[in-house]
Amino acid sequence: MQHPAGDAAWSAHFRRLAMGTIAVCLTTAASFMFAIVVQADGFDWLDVVRIGLMAIAAFWLAWGACIALFGVLFPTDEPVRTVARPKGRTAVLMPIYNEATGPVFARVGAIMKSVDALADADCFDFYVLSDTTKPDVAAKEQRAYEQLLIKQQAGGRLFYRRREKNIGRKAGNIADFLQTSGGAYDYMLVLDADSLMDGGTIIEMVRRMEADPRLGILQSLPQIIRLDTLFGRLLQFATCLYGPFRTRPCGRSGRGRNLLGS
Repeated sequence: MQHPAGDAAWSAHFRRLAMGTIAVCLTTAASFMFAIVVQADGFDWLDVVRIGLMAIAAFWLAWGACIALFGVLFPTDEPVRTVARPKGRTAVLMPIYNEATGPVFARVGAIMKSVDALADADCFDFYVLSDTTKPDVAAKEQRAYEQLLIKQQAGGRLFYRRREKNIGRKAGNIADFLQTSGGAYDYMLVLDADSLMDGGTIIEMVRRMEADPRLGILQSLPQIIRLDTLFGRLLQFATCLYGPFRTRPCGRSGRGRNLLGS
């Protein structure tokens, strides 16, 4: 008797193997044709370097093309397991470093408001982790935090912390949070300073992670919004159109720490 989860895992492994094989073949062909061109005037060690760099760039492009192609040809409709209500607690982190204070805290407030409108809002705490080095910006951050705290009535759920030394940059700030406060949470959602996520998406990600004990890292599909230049509009349209196809073939096999990603 076949197990559906096992079949899905084998299918994901097969797709990845097929994509890798095709990408390697395309890379080999492109590198061979490039080698024929560069050796026309002789062949030396510099040509070896050029071919190597060409191979790296070609594989990157071929891999991306294979992901999109398999997403179009073999869309996956695997059932997604969820729980009715998350039991664990989630820390939503936003590391910042000399960012524009107003927009950052406006986005934090919008995300909090969206989460608060849902029934599972009490499972989430929000942290603004600052590595800001400019005293005037740090003062603005403190005022913006206090104003948002009062506006959202978020005592005990919204926290602001600023490190004096930017050790390890934003990754070091997150590591420091894990060492000092990570034990209080089951899951962690890490946002960029310019991230904006809907509360329903956040809670759905937690539900999916809690339903699958083997799932360690879950990444959402990012979308670009509010660009007003021609290039920006084209990029925004491309991510909206092609993004779903590029995420289809990958399957789900994450293991390790419980980490959500924007």
